[in-house]
Amino acid sequence: MTSKCEVVVLRMLDPSIDVPELERALARSAVGPGELIAIVGKTGGRGSGDDPLRAGVERQLRSTLAAHLALRVDDVEKQIPIMLSGGSYGPLTPNIALFIKKPVTTTPDVAAVEPGVEGKSLVAGWARTPPLAPEDLGRPAQVDAVATAVEAALLDAGSPDPSDVHAVLVKGPAMTEARIRDAHARSRSVITDDPDIDLTASTMYTNDASALGVAVALGEVDRAEAMSERVIRHRWDLFSAVALASSAGEKTGADVLVLGNALDAASDLVVGHDELRSPIDVEGIHRALRRAGLEFDAAPSAAQRGDIVHVLIKMVLPADSVVLGETTALADADDPPAVAKTMAATLAASVTGHTRNYVSGGELDSHQGAPGASPVVAIVRRTTAAGSQHPGRRR
Repeated sequence: MTSKCEVVVLRMLDPSIDVPELERALARSAVGPGELIAIVGKTGGRGSGDDPLRAGVERQLRSTLAAHLALRVDDVEKQIPIMLSGGSYGPLTPNIALFIKKPVTTTPDVAAVEPGVEGKSLVAGWARTPPLAPEDLGRPAQVDAVATAVEAALLDAGSPDPSDVHAVLVKGPAMTEARIRDAHARSRSVITDDPDIDLTASTMYTNDASALGVAVALGEVDRAEAMSERVIRHRWDLFSAVALASSAGEKTGADVLVLGNALDAASDLVVGHDELRSPIDVEGIHRALRRAGLEFDAAPSAAQRGDIVHVLIKMVLPADSVVLGETTALADADDPPAVAKTMAATLAASVTGHTRNYVSGGELDSHQGAPGASPVVAIVRRTTAAGSQHPGRRR
């Protein structure tokens, strides 16, 4: 059956959700059981692996959704992935994006549409890995588990061509001190005893293992080549152009959300992606918007900004701190993730004209994006006035 995907972005009342606004949005969209397929959001807090604010917001979301959808809280956890990124630094308002997928009985007329050019619209699907043991985090076992989950999410999205996949969000488990103790108690080693988010810490490894899993599932990297600890956070030539991965201590398995375009979808939304070729590359956002079909010259007009539904950025910092050939102190900052998120939030707000965007980041080099680049994703509403908008294909 054909589906119609909707994306609704709501502000949050930091440090908690705006319950009345969430309930109104669910009512306006007439969301029924099984139709809310994911929530992706930004919270306040530090954004560390064991961020209590982010975990508290997730619990509040589950409770609110359970009451509205007449589900048990445990069933909400099983049925709806909640993928929150902590740390709303810079011009960034805490927010949540509801990804809604409704069945429709009408089928778009695609007979006259040339594949890969126009007429495609948003499809989405999700899946979850089994629980991952602490000793598997940041290692080939995580790569393999995430790859399998991405393949399942592609099926849930209706099996779009991998070249039409423009974003794969992954929220995996973070290493915590409790997990490190658990592994050591069972005489198991972990990828690192550092649970923090700096250059050598476990979060870098867990995020990048997830990214390589995305790359394997989409055919960007050969599975056999990715299944080695000598590859993870070493072989930067192996990467996914569409992976946006993060980690949280409250997760036991990795949640995966795939966003792509397909000819037989009924959505009025289109997703596109590109890359920031440096941490100050605002044109990367413009390219992603154009690939999602928004046509403009130098920058989107005020009216066109209204057709920008959401912008998502994974800001990766260069470990050598070199930007456009010049030496900076980016990697030497006391809190690189805060710096990365501030920069990404500023770039996104300068284009969208508002602060309800999604940014994550702080990795120093990564398998998320090509070497020296950061993935950026744009979701755009196709309007009658836009006429000839063309959803682009992945490079």
